[in-house]
Amino acid sequence: MHGFSAAIQIAPKASRLLARTLVLAHAGCAVLVALAFAAAPVGLVLLLLATALHYAQLRRRLGLLPRVLFDSNDDWWLLESHGRRVPVALHRHALITTWGMILPLVRHTAQPGALLVLLPDSLPSEDFRRLRVRLLWQRARPEAGS
Repeated sequence: MHGFSAAIQIAPKASRLLARTLVLAHAGCAVLVALAFAAAPVGLVLLLLATALHYAQLRRRLGLLPRVLFDSNDDWWLLESHGRRVPVALHRHALITTWGMILPLVRHTAQPGALLVLLPDSLPSEDFRRLRVRLLWQRARPEAGS
């Protein structure tokens, strides 16, 4: 077993970079819509209220990040709040780059899986590097039997 193939528990913290990016994107959209509603002050007030409520909901969701275990057998597990491990699989369209990873995890049942968006400030730097290297290595190696 290589050093980088040891199990990695992924318990991401809310990424400040992701939060700032989302706030800027939403603010830009709000400005564009506000320009369209400039003639209707009531519409502008409703838009600002809806934006504030959406932003509050977004901040609440950033704190509800899934915990995942990627074990030494290359199996993925979603760790539920009550301690149960649920088997999941990494979707083949995962995005893995040096600046971040988007990892769609699908359950083997009809229940929804999870979407992990990991930026370098979401995990300790060593865990982020190990996970990225392992995923790239796993993607590059030939499949058994092909």
